[in-house]
Amino acid sequence: MIVSAFGVNSHLKASYNDHYGKVNVWRNEGFARGRYVAGRTNLWTNCVRGPLLEKSEFFNDYLVH
Repeated sequence: MIVSAFGVNSHLKASYNDHYGKVNVWRNEGFARGRYVAGRTNLWTNCVRGPLLEKSEFFNDYLVH
């Protein structure tokens, strides 16, 4: 869920929170692999493999469009 963001319009925030947050492979895979640790900075490649991201609904329907 996007709680606060700078420069993100309300429609984009709403669409993310309503659907795409649930299918966000960065978030889901990162949590599943224990990558999100307080104080740590992560590269996206540490959270999800490229092919998995590129085949996902999140990537193709949300990020690309």
